[in-house]
Amino acid sequence: MANEIVMLPLSKLKPNPDNVKIFNMAKIDALAQSIKKDGFIGAIEVIKVDKDTYEILSGHRRYEAMKLLGNKEIPAIVLENIDEITKSRTLLSANINNRELTAMDKARAINYYIEHVSRPSGSTNTLDDAAEFFSISKSSVKNYRKLTKFSKKLQAVLEEDLISYTGLVDDVTSFDAKTQDKLADDIRKAVSENDGEDLGFKRVRQLVHNISLEIAREENRAKSLEDKKLDREEKEAQKEFVEIKAQEAKEEEKKSVNSIGTSLFEEFGGMAAYGFEQGSSIDDETEYADEKINEAVDLLKIALRREVKGDISSQLKQLRQMIDKLEKM
Repeated sequence: MANEIVMLPLSKLKPNPDNVKIFNMAKIDALAQSIKKDGFIGAIEVIKVDKDTYEILSGHRRYEAMKLLGNKEIPAIVLENIDEITKSRTLLSANINNRELTAMDKARAINYYIEHVSRPSGSTNTLDDAAEFFSISKSSVKNYRKLTKFSKKLQAVLEEDLISYTGLVDDVTSFDAKTQDKLADDIRKAVSENDGEDLGFKRVRQLVHNISLEIAREENRAKSLEDKKLDREEKEAQKEFVEIKAQEAKEEEKKSVNSIGTSLFEEFGGMAAYGFEQGSSIDDETEYADEKINEAVDLLKIALRREVKGDISSQLKQLRQMIDKLEKM
């Protein structure tokens, strides 16, 4: 008969493997003592898996409490014709309606509902479905789902119900796992200093704010170091550029001196050779020769002072000899 309560041996029952993934099994001792004092109320719900095995859909904590008390049997209702979606929905309904859930319990339950009930049912509005099933707002559904992205250490804080989750969701999702772990440590320390009492929304927000300030200071320090590095690299690049340009200018200056020296040598040398060959004594040519001699002498001094090397050196040597001959005329 449907919904008939029967006594089933605990040895023939097995937990739904999804239950432990979603809901915590804390305070079984207290539940066992309550059952011992007031008796077992109601019945757990199961489905028959095979001839000698039943899977629990609801009543996992009571099942554990009865085992703890040493009982051999438990009142149960055997549900029939249960498909996977109904099975998942029943698992959730029994827990959210019959026990107090932590924030993490509800966060995992919402995700489970979306993945095992809403989507398999063909829904395209999974968040709205979850909001209706859990009797909360759509924004709350979104916030609860963020909790499952927290670090394990921070999830443990919520699992123990040490604080309200609402003080975390705004900023903490942007923290990396290491920073979230530090926040978890700060929360535990603050709870300990508060004699184990709930810290309250404002205190939690202050702890989050302190972490945010540390992150901002660290980012500023990193940016300052990066700016200094870039400034140093820029100065080194500028120095290297100046040195290259200075070397190029020096090379150009040498080429210029060589070019001028060669030009003057050819001009003066040609003129001097002509003078030697013709034995000219025309005054204006002599004056012109004197002018070129003076220019050549100045050029020679510059060239010698700058230690010009290469072909110009031999040319200047020849020029010196020609100058000596002209000066003796």
